[in-house]
Amino acid sequence: ELALLDDEVLEPLFWQRYLNGSLLQYDHKEKPREGRGPFIILLDRSGSMDGTPTDYAYAVMHTIVRLAHKDRKRKVWLLPFASYPGKISPINSAELFLSALNKRERLGSGTNFIPSIDKAIEFCCSTQKADILMITDGLSHIGDSHVAEYKKHKVKYGTRIIGVNIGYIWGSDMKQILNASITVDRSGGLSKLEWFKELAQSIV
Repeated sequence: ELALLDDEVLEPLFWQRYLNGSLLQYDHKEKPREGRGPFIILLDRSGSMDGTPTDYAYAVMHTIVRLAHKDRKRKVWLLPFASYPGKISPINSAELFLSALNKRERLGSGTNFIPSIDKAIEFCCSTQKADILMITDGLSHIGDSHVAEYKKHKVKYGTRIIGVNIGYIWGSDMKQILNASITVDRSGGLSKLEWFKELAQSIV
């Protein structure tokens, strides 16, 4: 069904199925895990994300929202970013999800991870065991001082940071703060679901 996003004519069918809850879903069974806090998705909105990278990102977000709400009753928030971060919006329902995706803020033309991670970290300081998921197609270095700062926060609050990079690589400094990461080959086509299912089942 994700392949529908590859076709401009069929793409509306995907979103119609999303709204009425009829998309094919993959359920997973496992031993109960200790409860986690909110989920904050950092979505790269820079110009290079237009097209296929954004389709990948929306597919990831859709699965995270559905699984987080259905299985864990977790709150999910969206934080768009580019050169600097935008507003944090709740996206737990279909209406909120689509409304947030349709908002386009002026966030600059480049990609800078630090301001968006800082804002997400600040948001997480009021809760324990939050998860931060960054979705991007870019490379941005954060430096040793920020690595140390983020690691300290993760230990204190039990925060996890997960990364999805679409068609590019993670820098060595970012790898130091990521609990889990995946690089998606954008040439593989949206119908390649192996990476997608593995990601959703392992982090929600």
